[in-house]
Parts: sequence; C-alpha cells; structure tokens
Amino acid sequence: MMLPCTPDVPAVSQPSIDSSRLERQISARLTALRLSLGLSAATFDRISGFKAGTTRRLERGRARIYAHHLHRLSQATGINIDYFYEQESGPDAPAMPPRHLSEEQQLLRAYLNIKDPFLKRDVFELIESLASASHSSQNSGL
Repeated sequence: MMLPCTPDVPAVSQPSIDSSRLERQISARLTALRLSLGLSAATFDRISGFKAGTTRRLERGRARIYAHHLHRLSQATGINIDYFYEQESGPDAPAMPPRHLSEEQQLLRAYLNIKDPFLKRDVFELIESLASASHSSQNSGL
C-alpha cells in the first residue's frame, strides 16, 4: 500500500504483515512461556485472571489473542510484552522466553511447585506476614 505523496514527504511503502503467522508465533510463545514456568494451563488462567480454559484456547488458536491478554500475561509473569512479538532468528527458531527469571517469577514458580496444601498455606501466610511487617516498619519510619 502506498501512502499519498506531498512535495516534502516521499511515498513510503508499508510492509505487509502476515497476521496468521504472527498469531501462531504469539500462541507458540505463550505455550513456551507457560511451560518454562512449569505451570498448567489452569494455573496460568488463574494467575493471569483469565476464565477457565482461556489459556488452552489461546495456545491452540481457537481464540484470538488481544492486547488485554498480553497485558495480563505480562503483569502476571513479569515478561515484557515485546517477548511475544520479537522476530525469530530463523524459520525453525524455538519460541523460548528469556532465560533469566525475575525474583517474582522464581518465587511464583517455587510456590506453585509446593504440592502439600498445608505447607503451601503456611508459606503463603508467612509471606503475607513478612510483607505486612515490612509495610508497617516502612510506615513507622524504622
């Protein structure tokens, strides 16, 4: 598609975007991200604030991926939205997320790997208690 020319601005050709290829790439990267975090689709739905089954539909291309999906995924995992759009280095390049996880991602991964529900509850309560104590000490000027 050519944009209209003015005497001061030369015409610029816009690159065509293969939207179906881009959607497949984003779906593949979503799957790679979820698996790299060691999360089930149901857990990924829960931490991303999606309705049950949304992650599976997005990964399989049965639902369109919109900006709000990527925003929620970014917020839940700490991954920059650019990760989903980065160009692959070759036709067979794996869609793997960045290798370095933030502290939040490491904590989330470790917490989700706790199988014992009683221990999981205790860890959760401990973290809440520590966060509350930290917040109280910051507000009191300590």
